[in-house]
Amino acid sequence: MKKTTLLIAILSLLNLVSAAQNNTIRQRRIMTGSAEPIELFFGPKIGGNYSFLSTTDINSQAVPQPGLLIGGFGEIKVNRWFSATIDVLYSSTCFKLNKDLTILHNIIAPVMANFYVWNGLAVKAGFQVGFMATANELPFEGKLINVSERFHTFEMSIPVGLSYTFNNGLVIDARYQIGVLEMLKNSPFENRCSVLSLSLGLKF
Repeated sequence: MKKTTLLIAILSLLNLVSAAQNNTIRQRRIMTGSAEPIELFFGPKIGGNYSFLSTTDINSQAVPQPGLLIGGFGEIKVNRWFSATIDVLYSSTCFKLNKDLTILHNIIAPVMANFYVWNGLAVKAGFQVGFMATANELPFEGKLINVSERFHTFEMSIPVGLSYTFNNGLVIDARYQIGVLEMLKNSPFENRCSVLSLSLGLKF
């Protein structure tokens, strides 16, 4: 399963880079009364993440593990210095808790405000909602089991980060998502998950 996921990620990444080499950003312009037209962009995105589960339980040791991030995004650029984006992504939240590997399969939708401070460099912040499709656990010695009942289905976080857009439409995006809601159900200890992610996108 891990090998298949890694192969899909590598092939998708190679395809994205290849398309970027031949791509010229095609702007969809909406004429308004202002001097600058509103521009619309769409594109695919792929990347990876590390999930950090913080808990007040001193007996639990959560170790971050790499996860996959893949999906698409849309951007509406109001002027040269401001735009808004929305992503719809599959994201795997992975960590080892007391040596057992836990994988949450999520659909997330971050909405970001982007402030372009220099050329293609943007500072961004926003909010994100997500829904867990399923959760699996792979014990240190054992078979994969479904543990969805242990986790809340709905999640919310506050993402902040930086991105850079090249002239060919390739976008490098780094974010840190600060978890707002608790992840584990019926736990006497506080627990929240924050995620560090890095992705490549391509604007069309």
